[in-house]
Amino acid sequence: MNMVEKNIVKHVLSELFKKLESEGIRYCILHSYETLPDKVKTDVDIAIEKSGLKSIDRILKVIADKNGLKIIQKIHHGYQKYAYILSPTYIHEPFRLQIDFFTDFSVRGYPKLVLNNFMINHRKQYKNFFIPDPKVEFIFSILRRILKKEITPSQISKLKELYLEDISQCRNLLLKYFPEKIVNEISQIIMNKDVDLFKSRNKIYKKQLLIRTLRRNFLFLPSYWISEILRAIKRLRYPVGFTVAFLGPDGAGKSTIAKKVIYLASGSFHGTRIFYWRPELFPQMGELVELRKSKKRKQNLNPRPHDHKIQSPLKSIVRFWYYIVDYILGYYLKVFPLKVRKHLCVFDRYYYDFLVDLFRYNFNIPSWLPRFLLPIIPKPDIVIYLHASPEELYRRKKELPFHELKRQISVYQSILSKLPNAHQINTNKPIDEIVSEIVSLILKKKAGQTLSLLNID
Repeated sequence: MNMVEKNIVKHVLSELFKKLESEGIRYCILHSYETLPDKVKTDVDIAIEKSGLKSIDRILKVIADKNGLKIIQKIHHGYQKYAYILSPTYIHEPFRLQIDFFTDFSVRGYPKLVLNNFMINHRKQYKNFFIPDPKVEFIFSILRRILKKEITPSQISKLKELYLEDISQCRNLLLKYFPEKIVNEISQIIMNKDVDLFKSRNKIYKKQLLIRTLRRNFLFLPSYWISEILRAIKRLRYPVGFTVAFLGPDGAGKSTIAKKVIYLASGSFHGTRIFYWRPELFPQMGELVELRKSKKRKQNLNPRPHDHKIQSPLKSIVRFWYYIVDYILGYYLKVFPLKVRKHLCVFDRYYYDFLVDLFRYNFNIPSWLPRFLLPIIPKPDIVIYLHASPEELYRRKKELPFHELKRQISVYQSILSKLPNAHQINTNKPIDEIVSEIVSLILKKKAGQTLSLLNID
């Protein structure tokens, strides 16, 4: 983040704390609060009283609008837990501000680990916001480390610091989750700051934690799992990931720009993935026929895309249907799960190329067939056509004749209006400006999708 963006984050967080306080909504920030609100090292985890959770959409929308941001994501992470990702829509470097709100501290399969009232009722003022008492932060942090199955020297040092502030209370809290023998062991690990022993014993701690959590919440489990099933269904109906397809003739800069777009937009997603042309559920048909896989696919390294013989119609139609199945099954088995898991999925070329240049893919089939099947092909959330003059494209790459480049540009522009959410981006400007313009389109589109799901009167 640059200095302007850091100031925006500071203002957003300060306004959020002030707004929660003015509306009488109690909260506390559970960890990594030392540098707030000036600097955000990680996601901001906020325990909030249950009556205030329903107001967060409205509060964040007002604050985002005031500071020139959009709510890019609202992610239902778990039981009564929501993650919000805010960002300007026009950025020059990766931007990330994620704020997580939850009531009881629950992790998948481990409901109500730390109760909301316990966290909210044991808090204290720190700077211009609230943080938990040492015993609350201690039990929250140790349980979190056990469930994440990882701990660093700095994290165990922080645990020791919290533990020493009130050893008796911290031990009593641990006894609610573990047998006394394990509590003694964990205490020694913390006092000795023994990271390796903690990691080696983690499975045992996690198993004991699960047993006691399920026993303590036995009557609540049906409600918990029903809520989790409903959450999963909603995530399937409204996946929070995003798909982008880049189109354009050879020399338009698709591969370079796609990689830069992924990097710049990565802060608003929880993962990225790039595909070439199709989902690649199946291997190249040539590899399948030869019963082997090439050491390195040369899909994106095709210096002579038209330098091949015309394939027989029968072989072409078999290959074409093979790849049609890959587009459909591949989307639902590879791309869609990534969207559900909050990924940005980018295609360098897409099915729409068939409407422009069948010969490139060695298809000797009627030109109407790809158009006829277009309605059954999964649609990207946004399509970016990178436009340049035929003279410029020919200067960059002489892989295709000038007249062919001119024809392809004409066809691309003629089909743009028929493609959903398609945008033409002229590439006669600095690449960083092109990338920022494309990322802005992506973030605005994603923010629009999110806005439709917010609970705002």
